[in-house]
Amino acid sequence: MKILAVSMLAVAGLAASVQAQTYEGGTGAGGSVVDFQVWDGASWSNNANINPGDRVEWRVVVSYTGTRTDLFAMGELLMQPYFGGVDNAGAGPTVDFAEGGQGANSGNGIPGSMLSIGTRSDSNALGAYGRIAPFGATAMTTNTTAANGSQMQLYRHSGGNNGAPAGDWIRFAGGSGTVATEVNETWAVPTAALAAAATANDLNRINRGVSAFQQSQAASGGQHTTLLYPGDNQTSGLVTFRGAFLASSDLPVGTDRIVSLGSDDRFVKRVGGTTSADNRRYMSWQTSSADAGTSTSGHRTGVAFDGATITILLPTPGSVALLGIGGLIAARRRRA
Repeated sequence: MKILAVSMLAVAGLAASVQAQTYEGGTGAGGSVVDFQVWDGASWSNNANINPGDRVEWRVVVSYTGTRTDLFAMGELLMQPYFGGVDNAGAGPTVDFAEGGQGANSGNGIPGSMLSIGTRSDSNALGAYGRIAPFGATAMTTNTTAANGSQMQLYRHSGGNNGAPAGDWIRFAGGSGTVATEVNETWAVPTAALAAAATANDLNRINRGVSAFQQSQAASGGQHTTLLYPGDNQTSGLVTFRGAFLASSDLPVGTDRIVSLGSDDRFVKRVGGTTSADNRRYMSWQTSSADAGTSTSGHRTGVAFDGATITILLPTPGSVALLGIGGLIAARRRRA
């Protein structure tokens, strides 16, 4: 009987542990949505039209879309934003550039390093970019060297270099502060390749993403959304990140250029870590004021990504010809 009682207690403990790590939805769908938005000149939207050389503001908005009604607040999200279809050729204003707080220390424990809550909806160009308070519980700071630190960096990929998909990309990620052999520029391995197992380096490439994470309300006091945003919905419309995109000043003649903004499951935390074949990806939500909603507690969900596009309006052959004629006439008038 004693053996049975012990066994029953063990099963009960296991059940409690499983219940504390609930999972909803699935990889790439259900549970939560990460919405990338750009300022279109009038509102936050999923598309903006700009001219070569222009800049556009962008932000990340997180919402719970599952079936639970008892969640307390957002817990943790890890991802790596990227731009596709970019202009990586040339230098200076002849290439696309993205601002996202790279190269600067940030975190709740670093005074003045987080963007204020007022930047959530501010469409103006900001003096600094990156994570918005209080979603910086995990600090991004320099480590041993600039090449091996954990600061957020901007990485360029062209022609499939360093494991990236084909095409031209700009990606945000942090460096590795723990694995000396890690190559910071390496794109995360395809999701399918991690279905059977994940190496420490694979996990490291995932875990050096942009962290949006807040401590529990009980532990962090005034650094929690419920106190910073009193009266707000704590599980929907949470703006966690602000950035800016600066388009190349190149004026090639042809069809408009479309740049995509988003992320995907390759850069989202893996339930199995390096010890299990469980390849489900997740973000987490706090279930109470005492819950931090990390990988060992809270409610985990799959993540769906809603991307945005930036259309760069390029001149047509006809408009270039008209511009040339107009310039010629203006030059003749100046001579006269």
